[in-house]
Amino acid sequence: MRDPLFTLRLTDYRPRYGEAWRPRALMGLVVSKKTLKRAVDRNRARRRVREALRTMPPELLPGGLPACRAIVMLNPGVLAVPFAELQGALARALGRAAGQLGRGGGK
Repeated sequence: MRDPLFTLRLTDYRPRYGEAWRPRALMGLVVSKKTLKRAVDRNRARRRVREALRTMPPELLPGGLPACRAIVMLNPGVLAVPFAELQGALARALGRAAGQLGRGGGK
């Protein structure tokens, strides 16, 4: 699922071998050197998205984060966009993706 700020890849939640079944959202944030050259910018982009997910208001994502494994690949626009707009884009993408997971099309 693509957005101007990031690309989101989602799969259903599955525990690792030997791990107890505890459905939750597992998120990985990826920023390549090709996208943002300086390590300072890559780290700042990761911190902004991590904080946006952590402080997401419940009204943006009423059901909470879906139980899934997700990879969020960030684009340079994440650094320039206002924080509320970043949270809105993440909520929209996760809401659409959660709907696809429920239907079985989450790849």
